[in-house]
Amino acid sequence: MTGAPSTVGLRPDRWWSRPSGARLDGGFWLDTAHLADWPGQVRLYWNQDSGWTITYGTGLRTTEPLGVHTYAAPRHVAAATRALLDRQPSPTGAEHWPLAAAIAAAVRACQKT
Repeated sequence: MTGAPSTVGLRPDRWWSRPSGARLDGGFWLDTAHLADWPGQVRLYWNQDSGWTITYGTGLRTTEPLGVHTYAAPRHVAAATRALLDRQPSPTGAEHWPLAAAIAAAVRACQKT
């Protein structure tokens, strides 16, 4: 996933992933200095329960769902992120990602431990 944002012209400043209690989460801080409509910090965030969201604004208090499957293909997540930041409709459909089922199974296995 770390390379996908750059395929649509987004520049992640940094990223992280970690277990957060019984939940896995992670995300990217996006460099939005070149996007006039998005002053301040913007974070592309994922967790196993709510999937992908964009968080922004003062104190990162405003959250918008990205509208893609929790285990969507990285290119689809990147395209949906770009569309949201450009205030365009999100790409429709979902690209099949062969790793989705394996990742979902691994997350479920982590929840059992």
